Amino acid sequence: MACYSIFDLEGDVEAVPATLVEAVATGWWYMSMMPRDRILLGFFTDSDLLPARLRNDMNLWADMASQTSAVSARLTSLGIDLAVCAQLQFAPASTVTMSKLIDHRIVRAGDAASALDPLGANGLATALWSGIQAAESATGLLAQDDTALRQYERQFLEGIASYLVTQSAIYASEHRFPDAPFWRRRNGASLERI
Repeated sequence: MACYSIFDLEGDVEAVPATLVEAVATGWWYMSMMPRDRILLGFFTDSDLLPARLRNDMNLWADMASQTSAVSARLTSLGIDLAVCAQLQFAPASTVTMSKLIDHRIVRAGDAASALDPLGANGLATALWSGIQAAESATGLLAQDDTALRQYERQFLEGIASYLVTQSAIYASEHRFPDAPFWRRRNGASLERI
């Protein structure tokens, strides 16, 4: 589950256009620049670990962020006060892949084919690549040739399999919170279903 908000930076604040990811016992934080001098701040965890009061308690959101190291320092340097955040948004943030990319005359690409956990940072690249491949596949179909289509589906699914291995390795590399439910669920070769 993603809990996030977007902040406008003050006109005189210069932010380094970098993405920051910080692991905490209950999940991980994600902070990134957006167009028009905005910052996205998100907290990712399992839905059952998300504090129930969070939807209505901006002070809880601010307190959670204040317990981080790098994210808290960056928020302070940018002059962002989470306690006055307009509104928190909540969205599913799990990895989900369609079992069939091709369904009659439909060729799936991007998020219609697979939604990727943001920690792997592959979503945008996968969306762009799959969009190009789907377009080339459609062009082939117009010429009554499904070779590119079949190759796209095979390569996409192979890429997702590779991504899942990498995703498991990324999560398994965090060893600071071995008893925390979020990380225990992701520890080792087999992931517990959430």
